[in-house]
Amino acid sequence: MLNRSQRVTRLLACGMMLIAVAVRAADHPIVAGFERFDAAAVDDASRIAGGELLLGELNCIACHRANDEIRERLSVKAAPDLKQVGHRLAAADIARFVIDPQAFKYGTTMPLLLDASRDAATASNIAAFLAGAAKPEDGDTRNVWPERGRQLFVTIGCVACHQRPDGVSDDDFAVPLELGRHYGHKALVDFLMDPLSIRPGGRMPGMKLDRTDAADIAAWIKSTVAPAGAPAVKSTNVDSGRQAFTKLGCVACHDLGHGLLAPPAAKPLADLDPAAKSGCLAQHPTAPAADFSLSSAQRTALAVAINALKKPLVPLAAAARVHRMMTRFNCYACHHRGDIGGPAIDRQPLFTGEDEIGNEGRFPPALTDIGRHLQKAWMHDVLAGKAEVRPYLNTRMPMFGFDNVGAFVDLTFEADGGSAADPAMAFKDGDVEAGRTLLGARGLMCITCHQLRDRKALGIQALNLSTIPRRLQPDYFRRALIEPQVLRPGTLMPIFFPEGHSTRPDILGGDADKQIASIWKYLAEGKNEPEGYPPKQGDFELLPTDKAMLLRCFMKDVGADAIAVGFPEKVHFAFDATHVRPALAWRGRFVDAYSTWFTRFQEPTAPLGDDVIALPTDSAFVDANGKTLPLNWQGYRLDKYGIPTFLYTAGPYHIEDRISARFDARGLRRTIRGDFPNNSVHFNPGSAKGVTIKKLQIITGSSFDMEYRW
Repeated sequence: MLNRSQRVTRLLACGMMLIAVAVRAADHPIVAGFERFDAAAVDDASRIAGGELLLGELNCIACHRANDEIRERLSVKAAPDLKQVGHRLAAADIARFVIDPQAFKYGTTMPLLLDASRDAATASNIAAFLAGAAKPEDGDTRNVWPERGRQLFVTIGCVACHQRPDGVSDDDFAVPLELGRHYGHKALVDFLMDPLSIRPGGRMPGMKLDRTDAADIAAWIKSTVAPAGAPAVKSTNVDSGRQAFTKLGCVACHDLGHGLLAPPAAKPLADLDPAAKSGCLAQHPTAPAADFSLSSAQRTALAVAINALKKPLVPLAAAARVHRMMTRFNCYACHHRGDIGGPAIDRQPLFTGEDEIGNEGRFPPALTDIGRHLQKAWMHDVLAGKAEVRPYLNTRMPMFGFDNVGAFVDLTFEADGGSAADPAMAFKDGDVEAGRTLLGARGLMCITCHQLRDRKALGIQALNLSTIPRRLQPDYFRRALIEPQVLRPGTLMPIFFPEGHSTRPDILGGDADKQIASIWKYLAEGKNEPEGYPPKQGDFELLPTDKAMLLRCFMKDVGADAIAVGFPEKVHFAFDATHVRPALAWRGRFVDAYSTWFTRFQEPTAPLGDDVIALPTDSAFVDANGKTLPLNWQGYRLDKYGIPTFLYTAGPYHIEDRISARFDARGLRRTIRGDFPNNSVHFNPGSAKGVTIKKLQIITGSSFDMEYRW
């Protein structure tokens, strides 16, 4: 069988390669966990662990029989479902993949089973058999936003496993984005929406995307790669393709539901000689061996592991099995457990969230001792995508498929010494009313930082306390209150029970255990809210009736220095004091002042009405020389009707800018007066979509009168 450079030469000659092949730092299967933790191993224990990982990820026991003990130890990755592959890849692309997998999709775990110089027709026949009459659809890309897709790719966590979008310091364990080169936009969107339907092994998880998210991410991915060429398929003998698919052993991994029978199995795994010069581990494997294009480190690890599997096996402890599962599914890309894993240093700046709570607001949580911290039912719900507790994190918890990772729950309980004690019994003596007091303004003020049910926290938005009774194990809850810094170094959680003593001796006699039990009891059973909350949002809608109303606020699409002005005529506007211009206008209801008056970290105020329009961004004062004059905000004054006149300078000139509602509510009237000499300054009102600007009579050369209608 040809080596890699020979294969590439032949492929280029026969037109089966990509039009342009990027130069790669390496050319071997990318198994992220192996590359990160085991590729540089020098001790046999690490090499065995890495080799066993590869035996499962490369699905070696699909051909090489192994007993149940070995199979369970290796946890084989299910191969992709090829039943509908023709809807994702054109027949020519399938042929290129078959003739040289690594050249087609860098980093793939698909082996080479053909000789590029002799078997191009065979590859085309297999492609015709797999594709059938199906053809990929192009999909509609008119309304996609690739830049938003790039941002999502980073913020939701795709970048934890895949190549960085900026190409800076890319790690050897980053999974390439080669599918974007070969899938059409629709196929890539469908894949991103439900990757487990195509790759049931779960190494590519679902990311809880809606179709708009998936379409934007797909558009960005496709914009980053050069498209593949599309040479014609030279032969389309479906029957020959079916026979070749069977003869080559493809059916050992891929079940097409055609009733195809696998050929006789290769040597059992325990009978293999890793040093054989013609086997799969040879530097240049020859038929019928599979050529995975293994790296030297991968061949070494596989050889050590195969030899170790021939000896009596020591069962893996639960902790080792947890580690292997986290390595297999690349959980360490986001989480650390003990001293292992967590985001790679060069990727840490890409993790974003609530900066106010430090790293806890940016990084996914540590999984150290998680089996001793969380209740089983909660962990099941998290893995099944039914529970979330950290809305401040932009990174999403991926969906690997519960069938793939459900065992993680029992394994961590065994490894960490989890308890199945009934929390209700552990805290049965708690006092609900005392717990309510402790959470509120006259107690420990937990609601300052923590959300509670549908209530936002008064300050930073940390974990929602209402999840605690169904999320945490009793012992962990107790320890989390008594020694938060020990359990989560660097946390912003204050110490309310130093050395087990309460800081509130006036509640329940200062008994820390009773206070902790009462907090739990309230969270599990309490109905009335803790003291200290302001009235609920919606109670502070501003209603201009007999005069105008003004609210300084942080407003979406206006900025942090917005001035919302409402009129009894039910037409309103918002002025951007930072850029010194009217920015938005709308009709109907005005605004709700709750987020401005009652929350420290307010959500942006938004118009409550409808027919919202953006006002011109390109308005400007221009002097006689055509120079745009810089604007400098000076404040405002109110008249007896509550209408503001905005004060600012345009270059050396003082400006008074009054905006009011037309009496018939058909728009806004704006009058600008300046102290500049007549006709020495021109005001360009700009333009905006959906807005008609009517210039009224200019009273003097230093005054401009106009209307906005929409």
